[in-house]
Amino acid sequence: FLPFLLDRWGGPLSLAVILASSEEESFLDQFLAEHPLPSRLTICRFLTSKPSEYPYNRLRNIAMKHVSTSHFWVMDMDMWPSDNAYKALIRRALFER
Repeated sequence: FLPFLLDRWGGPLSLAVILASSEEESFLDQFLAEHPLPSRLTICRFLTSKPSEYPYNRLRNIAMKHVSTSHFWVMDMDMWPSDNAYKALIRRALFER
């Protein structure tokens, strides 16, 4: 879903990815080498020793540590921005200055 999310969100994006093994990390490396992604995307890796657990809060905090803007919006994969959300937020911020 990443290409679709990048199309919808035109601004910087910090993405935390959970990996359960070095094989998954190798797969991610291969994917990133084969699919050039925009520089506005930061991918943060979290290699877990407990693949049965999904640490939502930790992943959120990891992604937040890599935010380079003054504001951020936290989303999960089941929450998608509208096609014009980023542009609308930027216009609003400029209007309120």
